[in-house]
Amino acid sequence: MNSNENTINAVLLRTLSRKSVLWFGKFEGLSVQQIIDMKRGQYLRWLYYNCQGVSFLNDVLEEIRINEYWRIKKPGIRPKKHDQLCQENRKKMSFKSKSHVDRVMRIRKHVKKIKTEKKEVTSRGVSQACNLQRIKHK
Repeated sequence: MNSNENTINAVLLRTLSRKSVLWFGKFEGLSVQQIIDMKRGQYLRWLYYNCQGVSFLNDVLEEIRINEYWRIKKPGIRPKKHDQLCQENRKKMSFKSKSHVDRVMRIRKHVKKIKTEKKEVTSRGVSQACNLQRIKHK
């Protein structure tokens, strides 16, 4: 392998460690460890399976519950494998944890519905008055 091929491979795949900072996405600017500490391992798993040029060191993969069997060849993506892993992890959860996850998902769905229903743009003063329930706004 010549140096030109090494350069191309380095650009196509970035292996992240715990100290690596994400340069994109909803957690842009946070390190991998900070995301793990926030209990957002599922987001990191999603990145692993859906972003072609992103991988993690073995210790990070183990921490976010991707063992050897579930790993994929990088660079590459396998979104369906992510769904399968989520289902497998869900089977291993206790009943109490499953009910908690279901409740969180219902709340997120409801909040998303509210946000999409409130499409019209209002002035700052009207929004503040609505939030303080001084006036009713349609």
